[in-house]
Amino acid sequence: MTTWASTPQQVSNSRFESADNPPWAHDNDGPEIISEGFETQSQTEESLTQPLEQNKSNKPAAAGPAFGQKVALYLSHVLAIVALGMVSALVNDQGMGGGGLSWEEGQSKKVFNWHPLMMVSAFILMTLASLAFRNPFSCSDRWKKKMYHGLMWVLAATCMMVGMIAVVKSHNDAVSGYIANLYSLHSWIGIAVLSLYSIQFVGGVTFFGFQIGTGSLRARMLSLHQFLGPVIYFAMVMTILLGLQEKKVSLVAHILSVSGYIANLYSLYTWIGIVVLLLYLIRFVGGVTLFGFQFGTGSLRARMLSLHQFLGPVIYFAMVMTILLGLQEKEGFIGCSYTVTEADLRPYQHFNEIPYVCRLSHGLGIVIFTMALTTAYALYNFPEDE
Repeated sequence: MTTWASTPQQVSNSRFESADNPPWAHDNDGPEIISEGFETQSQTEESLTQPLEQNKSNKPAAAGPAFGQKVALYLSHVLAIVALGMVSALVNDQGMGGGGLSWEEGQSKKVFNWHPLMMVSAFILMTLASLAFRNPFSCSDRWKKKMYHGLMWVLAATCMMVGMIAVVKSHNDAVSGYIANLYSLHSWIGIAVLSLYSIQFVGGVTFFGFQIGTGSLRARMLSLHQFLGPVIYFAMVMTILLGLQEKKVSLVAHILSVSGYIANLYSLYTWIGIVVLLLYLIRFVGGVTLFGFQFGTGSLRARMLSLHQFLGPVIYFAMVMTILLGLQEKEGFIGCSYTVTEADLRPYQHFNEIPYVCRLSHGLGIVIFTMALTTAYALYNFPEDE
């Protein structure tokens, strides 16, 4: 997980050649982050910093988090298998256009099913790529790890390409009927994420695959590469959930109203929202208790500080995700599509045909998404030049 607002480290060619610990590798030299956002607390608060410094010099204290991270690493691999099984079950469900996959004209709903399958598969491959340098089962040769990391990104890019072709093909099927393209918030955010992914991919291959550029240039690019990695990963999570939310609302919108009442807790948006709210409350109460009223021993507060720092950016991005899901859900009821009588190969020409309220909602979503990116960039631990 990314370490935000940590003490900058010096960049050198040797750092690039031996960059085994990226900025999110929980270095022990960063200042504390204890506010509700990502603000940095002064190091002058002796009541907290003195026990924290003692804890930093106490090597066995790191065993707890290291064990927890190892468990999380294994769990990520298990969840990857579970996710693949669940998306496979989803695309084969009768509710998904009769279920199953097809590439034949006239079966647009089954052609569309390739889209969620391929995009979730791409995310799973991104997960494997992200964990390449932490996987205890991988070889110790760093170059081989980099090759594995790059291979996973190539396979993920291939899955994304198939997924994008599938959705365009399903929307431009003359037999099944034409459907507008790029009218939803999911598609707008998706294009932004694919653009970031392409930049990251080309930059990674250029600077770290073919080793083009000087050592100092690649060292600077490494910092940007490390920053974009988790950002794109979280953005991919948002995009997938937006897609699921869009599809779900389109399937159930006509049955939600019962005798004038509207069902509660039926959507992915509400489920995710409740989880985010609970995480926020846990972090808030823990922050006030441990760092506001200074309850607990110094060593306990030092250990909890690491968890507090971790939850900060996680809750922040989860909140962004929840807001975008809420916008996507509302747009599903409004109806943001437009009528087309031929293949919609130039959707930008139909921009004004998207209802104004939807364009406004899309714009709000893009602003929030961009704000999250700029906030992350502003607070990221970029090493300083020598």
